[in-house]
Order: sequence, then C-alpha cells, then structure tokens
Amino acid sequence: YFDVLGRLREDPNKPGARFAYVARRVPATTARSAVAAIEQAGFKGVDTRLDPVRDYPGGDAAANLIGYMKADGQADTGGGLERSFDAMLAGKDGRETYEVGGGNRIPLGENTEVKPVNGKNLTLTIDRDVQWYAQRVLRTAVQGAKAESGAAIALDTRTGDILALADY
Repeated sequence: YFDVLGRLREDPNKPGARFAYVARRVPATTARSAVAAIEQAGFKGVDTRLDPVRDYPGGDAAANLIGYMKADGQADTGGGLERSFDAMLAGKDGRETYEVGGGNRIPLGENTEVKPVNGKNLTLTIDRDVQWYAQRVLRTAVQGAKAESGAAIALDTRTGDILALADY
C-alpha cells in the first residue's frame, strides 16, 4: 500500500503484505496513463514500479547461456553465464558524502568520495549464426524423436572454441 504522498507503507515482499501487482511488464506510457485515470477517478493506493525485462538482441539465440530474469521482478538473474560471472561483471557502486549547511554544500567542509569501479567484460566464442542454427536443428530432432530433451555443442576443431551450445 502507498500513502497519499505515494510513499511505500508496506514492504511488498514481506509475508502477509497487502500488496498485489495489477499488471506486470506494461509499457511505461500505458502504466502512467492508467495510474492517472485511476487517480482521476478518485482511487488511491495504485502506483508503478520498475519491472525489469530481459532483452535478447539476438532473439532466443544463446538465451540459455546468457541468463534470465527471475519471475518475481527482482533485478538479479536466475541463471546462465551472467549469474555465474556476476561478481566480475557487476563492478562496484561509488559513494560521495559531504557536509551541508543551509541547504548548500560547505566548500571546505568534510567530504569523502569513493569512485565507482566498472565491471569487466566477458567475451564468448559463440557464433550467433551457428548458435541459432544449432538450436533450430536440435529442436526439430528432439521433437521428431519424441525425446524429452537434447543438447548440442559445435566446436571449432582448430581452436577448440565453442561456437554453439544449445539445449532443448
């Protein structure tokens, strides 16, 4: 529940909380206009919050490798390489504190600054085209054989690089 100033009064993740999602993964413009219409009608306690959505630039190619978002709206990943290498990828937040007087920063007052640290990159040897093709062929083979599941790996025989790692 939110108070009349829009502040969260109750932790929605706490057991027994009187909080419920009305809709999830709604475009921001649609959500804002819906909340405005609800407020105009005189109802209170409806608000929006960020609901992260995973974007796979290559469609479903290598989605099984990259990771996925947890269904409960938490921003952390639920699996894949992103979860395995999260500490390396994440980096560290920075922080700055300083003295304020009369609503202004005191020029020679006490202050501290910790610079943010960028995360590192993770480079894969996956070839997007080979991955896409391996996933399609594997799906067809599993369905054709009426199997429960299947896996396929494509390697570059010269380097040992993994070009595709598909599961179905």
